[in-house]
Amino acid sequence: MSKLDPQNIKRFKNIAIVGASNNPEKYGYRATQNLIDAGYTVFPVNPHEDTILGQRVFHNLTEIEGEINLVVFVTKPSFVLETLQTVLDKDIRNVWFQPGSESEEAINFCEANNIAHIEKACIIIDRLDG
Repeated sequence: MSKLDPQNIKRFKNIAIVGASNNPEKYGYRATQNLIDAGYTVFPVNPHEDTILGQRVFHNLTEIEGEINLVVFVTKPSFVLETLQTVLDKDIRNVWFQPGSESEEAINFCEANNIAHIEKACIIIDRLDG
């Protein structure tokens, strides 16, 4: 599947952020805050937290019962690889790799499994909500 256009994610309403954080210095926090402020329904995912920015935190993607249109990865590449199988199992067709989370293996997994993806782009800087 082709790459996603970073400026065209406004059609996605429900976004899971794998690597969401309570630490304001981390991109997992900044991305979560930014997407909440932009009006998206955000599902923070972090195995070590219970709430982030007043939102319930899910310890993994399998805990999220609602529809997810996009998964944003703000984690180490090794954790991304572990989680991509769950993305596929939940039939999520779109992922965004924050800089530093992507790997050749992850990109190859997406391409082999028809999962559209964005890489080398920051969801805070490169996303336009028109």
